[in-house]
Amino acid sequence: EGVNHRTPLHINFKYKASIRNKTCLRLLKRAILNSRKHGLRIIHFSLQHNHVHLIVESDTNKQLTKGMRSLTVTFAKGLNQGRVQ
Repeated sequence: EGVNHRTPLHINFKYKASIRNKTCLRLLKRAILNSRKHGLRIIHFSLQHNHVHLIVESDTNKQLTKGMRSLTVTFAKGLNQGRVQ
């Protein structure tokens, strides 16, 4: 079954280092803005000590894929340590 604009998704990604600080929060917000350029809508996010929870909406699977790729790559490159799963 495909993704549609009326079905929010819960997504989380783990990180191999502690990410709970103001620098990481600013970086996550920048990554969210970048992902919006690809059509991904972040409804809610929660930055935990080693992972991030997201509630997202997207019109298509392609937008979801591109948006999440943009978000995780921006976040991982900005932190420049550890590994995103």
